[in-house]
Amino acid sequence: MKPLYALTKGLLLAISLFPLYVPLQAQCPTLLWSDEFSGNELNTDNWNYQIGDGCAEGICGWGNNELQSYQQANVVVNDGTLKITARLEDAGGKQYTSGRINTKNKADFTYGRYESSIKLPGARGLWPAFWMLSTNEPYGGWPRSGEIDIMEFVSSKPNEILGSIHYGDPWPNNQFQTEYLIKENGDFLDTFYNFAVEWEPSVIRFFVDDVLYGTKRSTDVSPFRWPFDHNMHFLHNVAVGGSLGGSVVASDLPATMEVDYVRVYDGVKPYLEGEWEVNNREEGVPFTIQQLEPGTQVTWTIPEDATIVNGQGTNQIRVNFGDQSGTVSATFNNGCEEKTISNYVSVGPPLARSFSFENFDTEGRATFSFANGTLTEVNNPAPDEVNGSTLVGQYARNGAERYDVLIYDVSVANAGVYLTGDSKFYMDVYTSAPIGTEILLQLETSRSEPNNFPTGRHSRYVATVTENNQWQRLIFELLDRPDQFSSNLDIQNMVLLFNSDSFTSDIYYFDNLDTYSVGAVVNTRQANNIQRIRVFPNPSVDLLNFTAPKNSPIEFVELYSLQGQQILRRKIQQTQGQLDISQLEKGIYLFKAIDESGRVYTQKIIK
Repeated sequence: MKPLYALTKGLLLAISLFPLYVPLQAQCPTLLWSDEFSGNELNTDNWNYQIGDGCAEGICGWGNNELQSYQQANVVVNDGTLKITARLEDAGGKQYTSGRINTKNKADFTYGRYESSIKLPGARGLWPAFWMLSTNEPYGGWPRSGEIDIMEFVSSKPNEILGSIHYGDPWPNNQFQTEYLIKENGDFLDTFYNFAVEWEPSVIRFFVDDVLYGTKRSTDVSPFRWPFDHNMHFLHNVAVGGSLGGSVVASDLPATMEVDYVRVYDGVKPYLEGEWEVNNREEGVPFTIQQLEPGTQVTWTIPEDATIVNGQGTNQIRVNFGDQSGTVSATFNNGCEEKTISNYVSVGPPLARSFSFENFDTEGRATFSFANGTLTEVNNPAPDEVNGSTLVGQYARNGAERYDVLIYDVSVANAGVYLTGDSKFYMDVYTSAPIGTEILLQLETSRSEPNNFPTGRHSRYVATVTENNQWQRLIFELLDRPDQFSSNLDIQNMVLLFNSDSFTSDIYYFDNLDTYSVGAVVNTRQANNIQRIRVFPNPSVDLLNFTAPKNSPIEFVELYSLQGQQILRRKIQQTQGQLDISQLEKGIYLFKAIDESGRVYTQKIIK
């Protein structure tokens, strides 16, 4: 059955019944099984219809509070595609109908590459999916024998794709992990996309149009069993409503998901790997074509104001970005086909230094509290253009402590700005610790105690050592939120973990642990005012209302793209007003207001 979410063509058929895994190799993958949907009816040698509301299977609502009754009539093959249509009509005691099919005991697979080309429906409240379930359930019922969601789509979030694995104990103690791909320059509607996974004995990789957006490994599910080592089968369905689908807009129906093909390969394909959200003017960002024969010529193209630092012609480049978002593309011939893989890279807005938590030359907003290792204020070991400070901190990690911590007492007005990316943590680091060493920064609330992880751990951020024995300016990126229920307004401690989960005893020099925030110039006073303006409704469709503090009449309001391009500027001279944003494209924008005394208020809005 599908999970209850916590928010968290026949010769080839005989071959497909056996494990498909072959080691990574520089050869063209072999197509083992496919359905191209080229006829005028569903090929029942490949597929089974699933009918009803799930009650016959003992999972009414299909385990997800879904609102539809699945019907055979809602599944049609013609004009070269499979069509599954959700409708507003009464059947089986439900007011909605849709379709669901699977390949159980007809096309079952272990390991390989699985892909489907799909055009997704945009009707609000739908939840289409392409996924896999265990055929014989060797470890027990769902989710103990595993589930792989190759693609899930929630139509109320048209720019987001989900890929997940499910495992662990029976519901309600089931476990799952989800990868997300958010499209910054549009949505996943109106055209076909290739959704795929490559499944090997201890790893599953998730792709859209040969762009890698997520990887799950056997170590990720510890201490639970990695159940992905036996035959699984495909499912295609369009759920209506449900725990993930959300509220249904009946006037949007009927709506159809189209499937051009489903294909199974015995090998892997080249794919593009890289960062799809980068900081403004970030340097040295790597992009790689993986699983490519060594020496293959690759031609790269990048956004207009970016520069390829090195690697043009090879499978990996490093890029210095400017202000402009744009597409990174790689064109090559791998001996199997001439191919171009592309993805849009979103460049964040300019960030300016707002204030310092720890700066050993001047007073910061953090106060030392505790350390397993030894923190000493010392002279800068190697002043340079990155860090020319006289004094810096020297931290000697305690090699006897696996989770060595350096703790500061801090006061953070609203930690939500770090979650949204409106503010980020920066820090200068000088170390001989191996390149690739991770430094974690953790924000904790008053509910945290030494032995009650994850309670009170608001959020964690990660930066990676990229240079040895020279200063580097690191930017911390959001890693996760261990305690989803912790308050943005109750941050008491900031914890630094140098190479956590190790017994190393390296020395780290650090300095200028700062907050940088959105805005051309953001000083300390402005930073304290970031959340004081009310902008609503958010998300908005046509009209955006704003209300400022009563004693702070707004002089100007401005709207920016996330790339820093000003879209409008309007003189207001009042404490409240309204903007018509009906002509804006869907997306995320930065709302900025300046009051009569020059204070700046900023907030992200969604159109």
